[in-house]
Amino acid sequence: EQLINSCTRMSPNTRAMAIEKLKAIEVNCAYPDNIEEYINNDFVVRPITEGGNLMEYKMEYNRVQNESKAASVRIKKKAERGGWRICPQTTNAMYDPIANSITIPAGLLQSPFFDANAEFEENLGGIGSVIAHEISHAFDSRGAQFDENGNLFDWWTQEDYNAFKALCEKIVLQYDGIVTDAGLIDGELTLNENLADLAGMSCVLSLVGADNPKLELLFENYARIWRAKTDEEYAEFLLITDEHSPAKVRVNQVLLNFDEFADFYGVIDGDGMFIPEEERINVWK
Repeated sequence: EQLINSCTRMSPNTRAMAIEKLKAIEVNCAYPDNIEEYINNDFVVRPITEGGNLMEYKMEYNRVQNESKAASVRIKKKAERGGWRICPQTTNAMYDPIANSITIPAGLLQSPFFDANAEFEENLGGIGSVIAHEISHAFDSRGAQFDENGNLFDWWTQEDYNAFKALCEKIVLQYDGIVTDAGLIDGELTLNENLADLAGMSCVLSLVGADNPKLELLFENYARIWRAKTDEEYAEFLLITDEHSPAKVRVNQVLLNFDEFADFYGVIDGDGMFIPEEERINVWK
C-alpha cells in the first residue's frame, strides 16, 4: 500500500482504486478450509512398487477432476466465488485475477522458501518474494484489466494507463534478446512474470531497508529458491512456451535493477551485473 501511494505514474484516483483492489485480495494459505473437496474415493493411486508412475497419476487426477466438473454442469450447480485451483501439496503459488486471490499452498511452506527458524531477511528472500510476486500480478498487464471483484473493468485513467504501458515496454526491451544457454528470451512472452518479479523484489526490499546488514541473507535465499536443473531440449521448449524467464535470469536480471543490490556488493561499471542507474527499472516509481 505504501508503494502504491508513492507511485508517481498513478494519479490519486487510480492509486485509490489500486489500494481498494489490494485490500480486497483474498489469501488462500496452506490448505482450503473445505479439505474434503480434495478427497475423492474414485481417485486411485498405485504406488511405484505396484507398477504406478507419475504419468498414470496425472492422467487419473485429470480424469477425476474432469468428471467432477462435468457432473457440476449436469446438475446445474451454482457457480461459487473463490476456491482453490491448485492442490495444497503443490510447490508453487498463483494469483487468480477473476477471484482476486493469491494462493500459497502448503507445498511451498518449506525450506528454502520458508523456515520458521530462519532469519526474517532470509524468509523475505524466499516466501516473502513469492507472496509479493503474486500480489503484484494484480497490477500486471493482465491483472490491471480486472477490478477488486474480478470483473473486467477499466479503472485506470487514460494518462495513467499510457504511463503503465510505457513501463511495460521498458521491461520488454530490457529482457528481450537476453542470451541464455537455450536461446534468446522473448520479452513480450515473459512480460507479466518479469514485471511481477521486479515489483515483488521492490516490495520485500522496502521492508528491510537499504542499510540492513543482513541484506545478503535476502539476496542469497532469493537466488537459492530459483535453483533449477533441466536438460537442453526441455530448456529450449520452456523458452518458447513458458511465461517465466529461465531461473538464472529471474535472479540476476531482477537484482541488477536495484540500487540496494549494487550498493551492498559494490557493483560498479564494468562488472557483469552492472547497469547504469538511469536504465534500472523501479515498477513502483
